[in-house]
Amino acid sequence: MDVERLERLTQKVGGRFRLTALLQKRLAELVKGSPPLIDLPSNNYFEIALREIEEGRIELLRAWTTEAGGARSLAEPVAREEE
Repeated sequence: MDVERLERLTQKVGGRFRLTALLQKRLAELVKGSPPLIDLPSNNYFEIALREIEEGRIELLRAWTTEAGGARSLAEPVAREEE
């Protein structure tokens, strides 16, 4: 992986651990069948997740408690107006 790209993404999301968590959560969603938020002619989920982060399509939300008492933290799509 390109070191400069990794550094940009790390700064964008606020640190290495946040980037790792966001990638892991988004990769799990993609593997389970979640549709990509970008058009990329690749089936490489890792590259898709990286591009979604670069384009600001997803972000890591803090853990919050559900009514059932369990904690959740998701990679959530960012609401954006289409250009």
